[in-house]
Amino acid sequence: MADVGELVLREIETILEAVIVRVRDNQLVAGAKALKFSQLVDHHPSFLADLAGMLIAVEEAEGQPSNLIADGTEIQRLIAERHGAQRARLGWSAENLRGEYTLVRDEIARVIRRRARAISDTAIDEGLVILDRMLEQAQESSIRGLLRAAPPRRRTCQ
Repeated sequence: MADVGELVLREIETILEAVIVRVRDNQLVAGAKALKFSQLVDHHPSFLADLAGMLIAVEEAEGQPSNLIADGTEIQRLIAERHGAQRARLGWSAENLRGEYTLVRDEIARVIRRRARAISDTAIDEGLVILDRMLEQAQESSIRGLLRAAPPRRRTCQ
């Protein structure tokens, strides 16, 4: 599993470039093509680096409680909430955010399966399961951040 984390660390740029291309090409969000790379990449580099570090820490902890894992979980939550708030400022919806996380999941899995020649299939599968759980939690944190930051809807009287 640590090997998978190290691979993700090495491939962050590749993963992010693919996600950004897909966000723009899939028309995930109206106007995404006009957004700057920095607006689209946002908090993803820090988040992916922490995810990768967590995979390494999980293996090193050997099932024992770990402050590093607890800290990493909190860092991921904070990054994800800020990511959601930033997406709210860009006018994204919760559905747009879910779509973005789907693309992130897809690209991480694609890169791992393509580049993990020396990593066992079992380690890859275990790493992907853990990554998927962490991404699911991050998605929910991002949606909470988005909803908190979204401007209140105007009510119209009839």
